[in-house]
Amino acid sequence: AVLVFLFKRYASERTMRVALMTLTPDERLVFEAILRAGEARQDKLRRELDMSKSKLSALVNNLERKHAITKTRYFKTNILKVSKEFSGR
Repeated sequence: AVLVFLFKRYASERTMRVALMTLTPDERLVFEAILRAGEARQDKLRRELDMSKSKLSALVNNLERKHAITKTRYFKTNILKVSKEFSGR
């Protein structure tokens, strides 16, 4: 049972590392900022990373399409969280 658990954990970590390698440098920058914060508001993240609204929006949509993050509407902005597959939990 322990061996199965360790194999599944190794496989999921390897899958996450391979998926992270497919991210562009800008996507990785946004993803790592969200990962550090746990969750981030898109408007605050834009100011923190000093990106235009359109560029950050495109990057967030790409990350959401790749299932790296989840996006939840919050008034006029979005709450961004790392998806369960990428959080390592």
